[in-house]
Amino acid sequence: MSEQDTRYAAEANRLYWNDVASVSAIANRLGISRRALYDILEPQPAGVSCPACGVAAVFVNRSAVASSTARCPQCGLEMHAEISDIPGGDPSEALAQSVTQPTVRRRLREDPRFALGGAALLGVVAGSLAVLLLSRD
Repeated sequence: MSEQDTRYAAEANRLYWNDVASVSAIANRLGISRRALYDILEPQPAGVSCPACGVAAVFVNRSAVASSTARCPQCGLEMHAEISDIPGGDPSEALAQSVTQPTVRRRLREDPRFALGGAALLGVVAGSLAVLLLSRD
């Protein structure tokens, strides 16, 4: 890889991991496709080791950080890893921001109203299906 390619990859990684912009916006800014951006991204350390083989686990993308899902680069095992597991704190501002954004699973744990709303919606759907099935002649 040439020095220019290395700088280009470093800039792509800096923008992806340190910016809250969408992948499309970052790719457009760099003048590359989203696929090309994903191809040059480097995983970020997750701060935990794989329980199966002992290799340092990584976050492969920002969604993995948001869901606290680390992956072993050697055996592929996925494991739970919180941002607080990373030695020396957050690897970047964007990682910390993405972890603090509410995910559905986190909202279900933290806010009972969210779970209640989900259950109510599920009840409405189930009731509608029952009415449709019962009203068929």
